[in-house]
Amino acid sequence: MTFEVGFADTERAATVATKTVATLAAALKQLQRAAVDGDLSKMRRASERLAALLESTRQEVANARAAWPFTPEAEEAYLRTSYAREIIEAAKPEGLKTQQRDEGLVVFPSILRSLPAEHAVRIDRKKVQAIRPSRLVKALKAIQTRKPYSSRPLRGRFHPGQLRAMAHSSWASTSSPHSALCFRPSQSFALRHPASIERVIHRVPGEPRLVGVKNLRSCLLRLARWASYVA
Repeated sequence: MTFEVGFADTERAATVATKTVATLAAALKQLQRAAVDGDLSKMRRASERLAALLESTRQEVANARAAWPFTPEAEEAYLRTSYAREIIEAAKPEGLKTQQRDEGLVVFPSILRSLPAEHAVRIDRKKVQAIRPSRLVKALKAIQTRKPYSSRPLRGRFHPGQLRAMAHSSWASTSSPHSALCFRPSQSFALRHPASIERVIHRVPGEPRLVGVKNLRSCLLRLARWASYVA
């Protein structure tokens, strides 16, 4: 059983229950109109219909409540072990390229992280409670196809080619000419233009707005990963 199947079953059960409740409400209105008119015959027929509808309504509401197959504990376990795989499979028909990384599921330009203890996910910095895979994939695709904000270059999103060029340019300005092409995590490097590199990092999706000296190295490592991803 997957989350998508569970959500679909619950949606169908809730739709049936909604229709049953609407029929019950209509029968109540019939009883109300009969009482306003003082029509005893119609009142009696409406009352008998209500008795039958009340039983079916109870059953459909119970079915809707029981449709979701996961307990809270099972939800948390699924988010830890199987949710990312379901997102990857749901993304394929939409043409979304996904990669499983240590920091989360990369769906360029976003990073999706599961928050099992909170029964939620995080897209970049935003916590998202709506985690139905099909809807979440559509949200990620909308982010990917969103046009960049050319009038606000520091806050906009980049096309892959722009991001790749930006990454290589930033490596060239922070280290020796060779390290821009063959960087290793253990390499040491000397910053030449930290202000310009800070502005570059601000443009990378998922990075913090304020970059200090201590975490600049880790941000540059992530920048290298993004350059590799879109190359």
